[in-house]
Amino acid sequence: MRVAAGSVVFDVEAVVFDKDGTLISLESYWLEPSRRWVETAAAGSLEVMVALEERLGLLPDALDPEGPLATASLEDLVALTTDTLASIGVPAAAARSRAALARSRAKSLSASLSPVAIGDVRGGLQLLAAAGLRLAVATTDDEAPTLQALRWLGIDDLIDFVVAADGEIPPKPDRAVLKSIADRFGILPSSLLMVGDSQRDSDTARAGGAAGFVLVSPDGSSRIVADAVVTSVDEIQPTPPPAEP
Repeated sequence: MRVAAGSVVFDVEAVVFDKDGTLISLESYWLEPSRRWVETAAAGSLEVMVALEERLGLLPDALDPEGPLATASLEDLVALTTDTLASIGVPAAAARSRAALARSRAKSLSASLSPVAIGDVRGGLQLLAAAGLRLAVATTDDEAPTLQALRWLGIDDLIDFVVAADGEIPPKPDRAVLKSIADRFGILPSSLLMVGDSQRDSDTARAGGAAGFVLVSPDGSSRIVADAVVTSVDEIQPTPPPAEP
């Protein structure tokens, strides 16, 4: 099946989407929980808060799109938070406890927020599914909030397979992510198109041998190397084969 992203056409059988920053606005879903994470772990210390903001990628009014809060799994965020606290003198047991509490409070807050879709997500994915393409999501978020977000977006019926960070498959950018999806669909990884918003997603495409990587950039800028750039996933559309001469 030929799929066009901008002026670039890919011949694929399935499309794999990242979630945060690709299907939904990262800030709408995760900015406030990230602030809660840092505030909880800092426990009232301005010095610790500044150190955590720098290490985890929390900016004044946004998230660093390549920072850990935007791209890392919750498990990795807990480890980074623990290491940061320990590096500035917090006892190991207290550091682990505060990092775990930060995760719990951030997840609780995120569960109460409704994400904002980037573009016409359902309309775009409906076109792809109707054309016969299989659709998957690969995310560094946990499975439960991922499935909840897909329901919020109204696309849970269109997604055939989800790879989340708390499952048995190693998280992105491990090559096993795309291999597991390809195996599930009975196709080669080279028949998959990876769509995401970060270097981690690009690395996943390269490591897994995907047909290509499409960067979702709402402002149209290309901050990382990609085969094609779109402002939202509804710009990725099935296209008919070229006319015979």
